[in-house]
Order: sequence, then C-alpha cells, then structure tokens
Amino acid sequence: MGGDCVAAAAVDEEPGRVYDPGMRRAFKIAGWFVVLLLVILATTAFVLYRGTQHVPEFYAQALAPTLPPAEQVKLGDEFERETLELHNHATQIGRWEATFTDDEVNAWLANQLPQNYPRALPPGVGSPRVQISPALVQVACRYEGEPFQAVISLAAEVHLTDKPNQVAIRVRSIRAGWVPLPLKQFLDTVTEAARRNGLELVWSQTDGDPVALFQIPSRHAQYQYREIRIDTIEVQDGKLRLGGHTDYASDG
Repeated sequence: MGGDCVAAAAVDEEPGRVYDPGMRRAFKIAGWFVVLLLVILATTAFVLYRGTQHVPEFYAQALAPTLPPAEQVKLGDEFERETLELHNHATQIGRWEATFTDDEVNAWLANQLPQNYPRALPPGVGSPRVQISPALVQVACRYEGEPFQAVISLAAEVHLTDKPNQVAIRVRSIRAGWVPLPLKQFLDTVTEAARRNGLELVWSQTDGDPVALFQIPSRHAQYQYREIRIDTIEVQDGKLRLGGHTDYASDG
C-alpha cells in the first residue's frame, strides 16, 4: 500500500505528466527571483529619477532673490559697468583689479543675459546661476531635453597656473540633481562649445579630476603695443577678485 501512495504522488493530475517536486520548487524560486529583480530595478529607477529632480539649495535661493525686480536689474547693470571698467583699465599701463559678487553675476544672468543675449545658451539650457565660495565655484542651470529634465550643477576650483595668463578649472563634480553624470560626455560638450567661441581648452588631470586649461591672450589687436598679465584670481566668500598689470610690449 505504501508503494501505491508513492506512485500516486509522482503522477500529476493531468494524464501522461510526471510530477517532479524538485523542478516545481526550482521554477518557484526562479519566479520569485525575477519578481525581486524587477522590484529592485523599479526602485532604483524611481530613486534615480527622484535624485535627478533634486534642486541644490544655493540654486533654489538664487532663483528667489530678496531684492525687488528693479533692484535686480540695477545690480545686473552694475556688473556690466564693472566689466567694462575692467576692460578699459586693463588696456592702460599700470595695475588694475576688480571684484565681482555672485549677487551681481546672478542678477545679470537673470535679467540682462536673456534680454540682450537670447542665443548665448545652448538649446534646452536656461536660468543659469552661480555661487562663489573659497572652496568651490558652483554653477547650475535648468536642463529640459531628452532623456530627462533636471537641474544640472557643476562644482569646480579656479586658479592660475605657473604659466603666465593660464587659468585652470578643476572639475570636482557634475550632477543632475544629486545623480553624478558621465564626465566624458560633459567634457566633449564643453570643449566643442569653447571651440565655437574661439577658446581652445586643453585637458589634464589632478588626482583623477579633469582640469581644463585655457590661455588668456596677453595681446590684442586693439592694444598691440601692450601686454596684459593676470596676477591674481582670488575666490572669496561670495566674491571673485581679479588683479593684474599692463606693460608696454617688449617689442613695441
């Protein structure tokens, strides 16, 4: 009788099919594994999506200035005036310097840039803002395109190199929200954009971080008998100070 029970347990209810408990258990485990994998993928996708929607605190604050609109426009005009004065002083023999605040830069980016230079930014990029601190210069903007929409932010260190008039920008991070983005694609895009604007970038590395090197011309057709030298790029809390001097060209 015991043999009859074992034989009956080994036969499926469907005629001709042999019931294998081990095989059924294996299918059940595989099914649960697939479900678990799908849950993990869905959760990861959700977390990444939410991560790309994160807005850096400095960017949110810069988009909501405390000054009235008229004061913001005035602050942007001040930035333009200081930039023009720096250019004029730099063409004259002697020492010169200028200090720009991130409030002035952001006011100009919010008002004068879209009004006077509507095609300056690439398609899909808008509302750029900056934050200047002794450790890092941060830049952020809104990106609306494929395959996502997010706030893109970049953190970098800016300083002069040992080579005259050569500026180094060490890229510390670039993120969509708080999700890191592939650096190679970013570097290629920046290099091409700089080339279109007549600026040649040379890339190197420092402890694994990409560093953009670019040369500021010491001579120009408008002041061909003078040479400009940048002596200082100083990043302070909320301020960027530039200093240098202009001499007669050695062959002038």
